[in-house]
Amino acid sequence: MKYKNILILFLLVSASCKEDNKLISPLMDRDLILTKQDSVYFHLDSISTGRNANSSLYRDNGKLFYTFLNKKNNSLYFYNIESPNITKVIPFELEGENGVGNISSFHISNMDSIFLYNYGRGQTFLADSNSKILRKYFVNPEINAVKPQVDNRRPLVKMGNQLIFNSWGSEKEYYKNSYFPETLFMSLDLKESTKKYIISYPDSYKEAVWGVQFFQAYHEFNEKDNKLIISFPIENDLFVYDFEGLTLNAISTNTKRKLKIEPLSSTADKFVPDITEEVKHQMGQSYYTVIKYDSVNDIYVRVINESFDEKFINEFSGIGSVYGAYSLVFLDNKFQTIGMVSLPSNSYYLGSMFFEGGKMYLEKIQNYDEDLLVFDVFNFSWMREKRK
Repeated sequence: MKYKNILILFLLVSASCKEDNKLISPLMDRDLILTKQDSVYFHLDSISTGRNANSSLYRDNGKLFYTFLNKKNNSLYFYNIESPNITKVIPFELEGENGVGNISSFHISNMDSIFLYNYGRGQTFLADSNSKILRKYFVNPEINAVKPQVDNRRPLVKMGNQLIFNSWGSEKEYYKNSYFPETLFMSLDLKESTKKYIISYPDSYKEAVWGVQFFQAYHEFNEKDNKLIISFPIENDLFVYDFEGLTLNAISTNTKRKLKIEPLSSTADKFVPDITEEVKHQMGQSYYTVIKYDSVNDIYVRVINESFDEKFINEFSGIGSVYGAYSLVFLDNKFQTIGMVSLPSNSYYLGSMFFEGGKMYLEKIQNYDEDLLVFDVFNFSWMREKRK
């Protein structure tokens, strides 16, 4: 049972050691430095807003574009990264021959191959940049599976003729489970319009009641190695699925900081708390969320949502968006921890976190101009030479 529109946005922030534009965090035998190199700005129209997890960076003919889904008018917006103004808007019809209903998310392979996902209908559409629908696919779940959820934290993955969806959840999040079917990810064959399922939850989810929030799974696709990397909130290990060998392996990140997450219950066979109380339970703990891959530097970044202080949790009513603290864990191409950085307080929205050209783009939280979208751009360096 996926959450019915929980009003909590866990954008995490914490104070860091700052030196000019640098964020410095000593770890192990070297110091990782994030240096703010630049900021890019986009002017929003009257019906667009920032903090949009249905967004991405897209490169076309050598030009880099920031693009997002505007659910208010069922359209994709494109901005040239070098210009603050809208470059292109592709609207999609709700009904009719080219109707797609209310779009939930999207994936752009190229401008003549745009995949649109409608969560409510359980459908995926192949469209071109002229808003023409080229093909329709039904992706409603099979028995024991859950309808996919798609955004920048759980992106659609196109691999050859396959489209991979994240179908996190089990419909039994409030039960003590002893078995999970292999339904965590769904693979859609774009030629045959057939579906198959792969990957189940790890054993750490068994014999306890975790609730919906800790069942959320996040992923990234490493196109160079043809591997799917999965981050579970309660697991210190990362899970790597190899599409060539069809194997799933748990890989220790060898971090000195081990998170220990407490379930809702270790004894009850079924436990369904009040929604606000479940959120407070989550807020009181540090846990993992997003995983991203930087193909240029050949490194990964994993997000830790840090716990809130007890006073804040006790006073929390469950209404409105709240911002806590988060840390970025940097890992090498063997998934070994090489650094950790805490971002400045109340500064960035990690639903819009991208890597392009060896740089990290983070959407800045700013309240001085609601019609302006700002991304800070960071470079990476190490104060000591990287180990081979």
